[in-house]
Amino acid sequence: MVVALELQQSIFNSLQNLKNIDALKRLFWSHLNYQRVNQSLSRRKLTDAVAYEVEGDPLLLASGGANNAFHVIYTRLKSEELSRQGERSVVNHLLKDHPYALFVFSNKSQSRWHFLNVKYDNSPQKRKLFRRITIGEGEQLRTATERISLLDLEQISPNASPLDIQTRHDEAFDVEAVTQEFFREYRKTFEKVEGLIQGIEGDESKRLFTQKLFNRLMFVTFIQKKGWLKFQQRTDYLSALWKAYQDDNGISNKNFYRDRLSHLFFAGLNNPQ
Repeated sequence: MVVALELQQSIFNSLQNLKNIDALKRLFWSHLNYQRVNQSLSRRKLTDAVAYEVEGDPLLLASGGANNAFHVIYTRLKSEELSRQGERSVVNHLLKDHPYALFVFSNKSQSRWHFLNVKYDNSPQKRKLFRRITIGEGEQLRTATERISLLDLEQISPNASPLDIQTRHDEAFDVEAVTQEFFREYRKTFEKVEGLIQGIEGDESKRLFTQKLFNRLMFVTFIQKKGWLKFQQRTDYLSALWKAYQDDNGISNKNFYRDRLSHLFFAGLNNPQ
């Protein structure tokens, strides 16, 4: 499943600017080549539990494949949090009439989004597996771009059966494939950084230093995703820290680890407060 770089760049730009329903429409209608529908799904059919979760009517945004039987459905939630339980309630209700579908949710302000795929496992009970791609401030968009690019209907076939389209969506949201790709990239980056480190003698000592550095960076990435770190009003903390370092032209012989990260690790985070 090779995706053109031009398409990936267009989708990356769309995800970066995903702030309203019009941007979502452009993503599916223009970049991913699904048919325009834009039809409200009446609230009168919603259960009280589902109606309690949603703001306005769910929207049948787009369709594709034979008889346009695969659906893309957008739902805006009432809360600013993307409640997974709330999403489950909505999806379980809508699946009855839309068995082949991709579900897209946003919070009330449309600042955070979930692209939600439902796959049935191989157990006799056919349990539903809910798998999400998250878009919003502080989220890294590289993997999201790569996976959402795989949903391009022209690559699958505009006349594909809804089952074939659903299968491609299942593959795009495959957690194992994403995890394997992450560790491939992690290893490549780890080895590159390890080779660039200077001032530490011995392979074992250098490897230990690199492991500690990566563990600390992973921890900072985790807490920045929680929204607990800000730098210059930005919640993508490490990217903001790196940009500030690059923009600082008043320091000669700059070193990002010494000038920024070591202060973060051993002064900012290493205290009782």
